[in-house]
Parts: sequence; C-alpha cells; structure tokens
Amino acid sequence: DALARAQEVSKDDNATAEEVKTATDALNAAMKAKDTQDASDKKTASLDALKAAQAQGNAIDEDGYTPNSYAPLKDALTAAQNIIDNPEDHTQAEIDEATTAIQDALDQLSDRADKAELDAAIKEAEGLDLDETDAEDKAVIDALARAQEVSKDDNATAEEVKTATDALNAAMKA
Repeated sequence: DALARAQEVSKDDNATAEEVKTATDALNAAMKAKDTQDASDKKTASLDALKAAQAQGNAIDEDGYTPNSYAPLKDALTAAQNIIDNPEDHTQAEIDEATTAIQDALDQLSDRADKAELDAAIKEAEGLDLDETDAEDKAVIDALARAQEVSKDDNATAEEVKTATDALNAAMKA
C-alpha cells in the first residue's frame, strides 16, 4: 500500500514537498516493518526446527547407544533447551547451529553392542580348568582376559565384541 501511494505521489507533478516526505516516510517505515517481521518469522521458523530436532533427540533411548556417542547428543539437547527457554537471548545463527549440533549428534550415535554371545563364551571359559603352563590353556586365559575387558567396556563396538568372542571361542576350541 505504501509503495502504491509513493508511486502515485512520484507521478504527480503537482505533489507538494509535504506529500513527497509523507509518502517517502511511509514507504521507508513499511519496508523496515517488513524486514523486521521477515527476520522474526525466520527466527520463529528456526526455533520451530530446533524444537523438532530436540523432540527427535529426546525420543532416543540412551541405553541403546554407547555412552561416548550419546554424550554429544546430551550436550546438544541441553544447549537447545537453554535456547528454547530464552530465545530472545540468542541469534538466529545460534539457533541454527544448535539444530545442526543435534542433527550431527544423532548421525554420530553408535549402537551399543550386543554382548550376549560374548558373555556366554566368557561364562563357558570361566568354567574351564585352565593351567597357565599349558600353551593352549594360556591362549584361553589371554583371550578370556581380553573378552572380559571388552564385556565391561560400555563403549565397545560390535566389531570389538565379535573379535573378542571369536578369539575366545577359537582358543577354547583349540
């Protein structure tokens, strides 16, 4: 509306200085209001995206992932909550960075390894009568020690668990 009025005044050769100033001021005020509203709308959309990412992160079951891979997500969720609680204290860039941090942390989650087979092999090996002076028994003792370390490691990968399980089973078979 302000643009249309300014264009009318601009085309009117009989427009007074007062009319030109009024039309110019009205157009500048309207453009400034539009910029402010656009920025507010963009920040609101970013805040909504952050809330959605936070909801996705909060839906993750911590017990299903290694502690080392879950820690960055926990930190990102804490930072997001701070922003959500005080959005006026944060820029749009900070909001966008917090959203990205949650998404990156979600992408980096590592599944907690299933240790059922490993623990079964450990239990079996612990039930054996082993003599450290016998080479084959010593191999079982060494594989058992490594398997116990892996079993206790909450951050052990599935590959580490499989390797330890296979090594212990092979030692017991030998």
